[in-house]
Amino acid sequence: MLLDFTVFYFWFSRHPLAAFFHLFFRINAIVTYLFCYWFSTSFVGCFLTIIVLLSCDFWSVKNVTGRLLVGLQWFNQIDKDGRSQWVFEAKKALVIAGIVLQATNLYGFVQCKVGGQPGIPVPAASSPGQQFPQRVG
Repeated sequence: MLLDFTVFYFWFSRHPLAAFFHLFFRINAIVTYLFCYWFSTSFVGCFLTIIVLLSCDFWSVKNVTGRLLVGLQWFNQIDKDGRSQWVFEAKKALVIAGIVLQATNLYGFVQCKVGGQPGIPVPAASSPGQQFPQRVG
């Protein structure tokens, strides 16, 4: 299933090299997070490696893959008064999808905050997120 998605992702992309780097930094950051302690016991080394990979991901999405794959554009425009303004342009369908996803996220947050019950359900109590402080500490 994953191999089919990967082949589909690269085969139908107009910019396969940009698509590769779009996934490369993210996947490497996740793999580094999961397996870093097998190769190193240094928390600082693992932390810095993950931060560098995520910074490279942010830069590539902001400057290269975002522009080539989905039409995002960031540029600096200087007015006649000499003021610098950053301009962000995106396709309308992408903006609408972003608004819908943010609204869904907000709705879920409000439901958890307002409609939540005082106890933590048993499946959530044994989630990997609950085990993270034990792993770091």
